[in-house]
Amino acid sequence: LNTNKLTFVNPASWNDPFEKFFYERDYILSGKKIQLPVRDRLFALCFTGTSSSEAFWKVYSPLEDGIRLTFKTEDFINIFLDKIYNVEIYIGKVNYKSTKEFVELDAIKQELISELKESSIGKSQIDLMIQKRKAFEYENELRIMIIPKEQKTSKKLSMRADIVTGK
Repeated sequence: LNTNKLTFVNPASWNDPFEKFFYERDYILSGKKIQLPVRDRLFALCFTGTSSSEAFWKVYSPLEDGIRLTFKTEDFINIFLDKIYNVEIYIGKVNYKSTKEFVELDAIKQELISELKESSIGKSQIDLMIQKRKAFEYENELRIMIIPKEQKTSKKLSMRADIVTGK
C-alpha cells in the first residue's frame, strides 16, 4: 500500500518445498539435465477465496500486522487484463492433492516432454504451478501468473497498483 504497487513473486521464493518442487528441479531428458522453460520467467500473485481463516492469519501474518483487502475477483481480473501489456497472463485455481498424489505428479507426461524438448512454455508447466498439498486447502487459493515477454532476472516483479485499480 505504501508503494502503490502490486508485487508478483517468482515461485523460487515460496516457502513450501513441495510447492516449488517442480519449478526448481532438474528433469532428465535423453540423459541431459533440463530445467522447466518457465523457470525464472514466471511471477505470481496469490489470493484466497476464503473470507476469514484463523490458520491463514497465523501463517501469513504471525505478528498480527496484516490487513485484508476484499474485491470481486471478476472485476479485478477484468481491469487487470485490460491494463497489462507485454506479459502472458495465466489465471488458475489451485488444485489440492494428498502428498502421495502430489509426488505422483512427478511422472513426466508426454505434453511436458514436448515442452522440454522444444524449450517452450506451455499448459503442462502452468498446471504444475497450480498444484499444492491438501494441508494448504484452507487457503482456497487463486493464482494470477505472469510471464514477461522480455526476460526478467529478478525474484520480484512490481507494477503500479493504479494500473490494476483504474485510479
